[in-house]
Amino acid sequence: GKYKQAVNEFSCVIEADPTGVEGYRGRIEAQLLLGEYSNSFRDYARVTAFVTPVHPEAQAIIQSA
Repeated sequence: GKYKQAVNEFSCVIEADPTGVEGYRGRIEAQLLLGEYSNSFRDYARVTAFVTPVHPEAQAIIQSA
C-alpha cells in the first residue's frame, strides 16, 4: 500500500544504477498500481533506450514480474 514510497525508493535505486533493470521494474510496477500509467510507459521507454542495450534480457525480466 505504500506505492508512493516505493516509487521514491526505486528512483534512488535507478539513480545509483541507471542501467539496472530491477529499479525500473519496481518503479514501473508501483506506478501502475498508483494508476500513473503515463509515468510507467515513460520508464518502459527509458528501459528500451538505456537498459536494453546494456542488458538485452531486461525486457524479459520486466515482463516476467
